[in-house]
Amino acid sequence: MNLTKAEIVELRQQADGRSVRADLARRARLILLLAEGLTWSAIRAKLDCNDSYIALWSKRFAADRLAGLFSRHAGRQRYKVTDRLEARVLARTTKHKPADGSTHWSTRKLAAELGGDISHMTVSWLNQVELWFTKIKRDVIARGVFTSVPDLKRKLMRYIRKYNEQPKSVKWKYFDPTRRITPDSIITVH
Repeated sequence: MNLTKAEIVELRQQADGRSVRADLARRARLILLLAEGLTWSAIRAKLDCNDSYIALWSKRFAADRLAGLFSRHAGRQRYKVTDRLEARVLARTTKHKPADGSTHWSTRKLAAELGGDISHMTVSWLNQVELWFTKIKRDVIARGVFTSVPDLKRKLMRYIRKYNEQPKSVKWKYFDPTRRITPDSIITVH
């Protein structure tokens, strides 16, 4: 197996790296051993693996080079949140209370209420988006003065670029019930 100098460097870093996942390091060692010309028998003994492991990863490396060494899980198809589904989530949370008598929706309760059309993870994500837009509204729009739509756009983009220089994760803490977001406090921009 012929390797470029860059591939050898990358494979050695993966094989010897302390912060590299063990499965990826093992695959990198496999490719390096194959490149050195070791037999499958010798590789099986060194890596404690079988012929199907060697065949799988050498074939993937031959086809996709370094990218081929990463695991591929079939998983499920990428989930797309449609405008209609987002509207259903917002309508349910703003116009209905949870059936169990609680004061707020949890992501799991809301997902179950919507009949399995959406996962609870898609619901922390829509919430994250809502929190981001609330932050923009509070920091830029609420007290801003805009001379035109392009002026608004320019100021929003400046804020976003500056924020992205040192982004902060959203913290899931809630202390002040007087600062609750209500449907009438959300603005609509067309």
